[in-house]
Amino acid sequence: MQLLSYESCSLDVLHDTRSETVAALYAASIGIRDDLAQVMRIAAAQAGADAAAISLRHDHVVVMAAAHGVPDRLSRGAAVPAAWSPCSRITTSDRPLLIGDLQQERFGFFPGSAVLGTLRSYAGVPLRHAGHVVGAVCVVANDPHVFSTATLASLSQAGAKVLRMMIGYAEPTTPSGVLSARSASSE
Repeated sequence: MQLLSYESCSLDVLHDTRSETVAALYAASIGIRDDLAQVMRIAAAQAGADAAAISLRHDHVVVMAAAHGVPDRLSRGAAVPAAWSPCSRITTSDRPLLIGDLQQERFGFFPGSAVLGTLRSYAGVPLRHAGHVVGAVCVVANDPHVFSTATLASLSQAGAKVLRMMIGYAEPTTPSGVLSARSASSE
């Protein structure tokens, strides 16, 4: 009898530590969202941006962990399909991204104007933890061609800071070595 490849492998390789890490970072972000938003406010000001955000990518969804300059309903954990978010391009490629005019881009089946409204410029950098690209730190502007490679360097610094903040707020690790979020009773 012939074995199929999935029948001959350990189930341990099927444990998704990336999703577990993203979930723990998102849970940690809830407790410090206002502090994270303050870091995003500074990042937006330094970049000359209208808004800045920390996004975390689950498999098919990008969720906003914290933001500045966006409507409150979006800055508190709003999620969009990954195909509609420029941040998902960063998590897929593990590379910084500059988009001079979002209106010229397509997001899934939709033009940029249908998904992102009047937003025109985008700059973002990967957010990495535990060997995974878990999200992005980004800025957006209503005018085209606002950002440069200097913006990416500034965002990298902001990304390192927010990641330290989220890790510092999370519990040390689970038995699998992944962060776990603090429970409300441990605060």
